[in-house]
Amino acid sequence: MCLKERKLGVTKPRLREKGGGEVAIPAYEAVQENGMSQRMLDVLMRGISTRQYAEVLPEMASTCGVSKSTVSREAAEAGEAALKELVERRFEGIDLLVIYIDGMQFGEHHGISAVGVDRAGHKHVLGMQQGATENAAAVEDLLGQLVARGVDSKAKRDCANWPTGWSRNRRRQRTVCGEGLEECFTINRLGIPPSLHRCLATTNLIESPQSGVRMQTRRVCRWRDAAMVQRWAAASFLSTEKNFRRLMGWKDLWQLETILGRKVCDQAAVQQQAA
Repeated sequence: MCLKERKLGVTKPRLREKGGGEVAIPAYEAVQENGMSQRMLDVLMRGISTRQYAEVLPEMASTCGVSKSTVSREAAEAGEAALKELVERRFEGIDLLVIYIDGMQFGEHHGISAVGVDRAGHKHVLGMQQGATENAAAVEDLLGQLVARGVDSKAKRDCANWPTGWSRNRRRQRTVCGEGLEECFTINRLGIPPSLHRCLATTNLIESPQSGVRMQTRRVCRWRDAAMVQRWAAASFLSTEKNFRRLMGWKDLWQLETILGRKVCDQAAVQQQAA
């Protein structure tokens, strides 16, 4: 019987049909599916290794189903579910104004992820896939996937119009004084309101959730394959997303919307507000 992060051996009555065959007991079947896989994955992402799992809850050592292989299998199933949820997300009806794309390294494996901001300032984990930000084809492919899942093609176009450092930061190492230089010139040229400079002239918007992913995967000693990386990264991104806050200066995003040509309004009013 599953009870969150453990399995307990119980004695249950067996009911049989007169003609043979066992009768299912609804109450027993109900406790077989209660999210144990997700609970195990949550525990592992908090830094508990599969070897230490039984030590965390000593009473589990004498019960069934808590072996290292069982924990790994259950966590992998939960990771697959998280990955499926992430890559199948639909974005129709979400008007994205900002898309950040950046890469992460997990052992010898590379992955890229995308985080977007809608017109109301809410942040969304958009997707992820194998590849590095230095690989333009991988980045373009990820953007194409997002469009196929409902992201407005104008968002892809606008993302491509920013300088290389904007959407594909870390392409090269920069000195401290040069960090974000291209982005600063761009936002000033376009007249982005100062209230949005702090958010849009840095890569904090995507580096913050990536930091959460690193924190939750820090105890993984060996990345067996790309599939394992994707499972863990997807689950960690979704967990980190629960703590997202609105973009600072979100009330002025309507000006960015106008600058990008998404919205027509009084240009004089926009310039006055920016000033």
